[in-house]
Amino acid sequence: MITTIQVHDTTKKALDKNKQSPKESYEEVIIKMMLKLRNIHRADKALLEEAYKERAKVHDQVHKEWESTSPDWE
Repeated sequence: MITTIQVHDTTKKALDKNKQSPKESYEEVIIKMMLKLRNIHRADKALLEEAYKERAKVHDQVHKEWESTSPDWE
């Protein structure tokens, strides 16, 4: 099914700038952009997961350091 959509001139110009060739369709440009966005989200997710793992390691190290301290402060 083919659907017509309305976009502002600025949006059309942005899509035109993303065309690799004049024959490339707007659908191809939009799909290419969506795939790039998906890859960026996956990369961001991977970075966040790695950061959380690193933070957990640091938390565990600090926790182990404090376990060895005396509960009697006085």
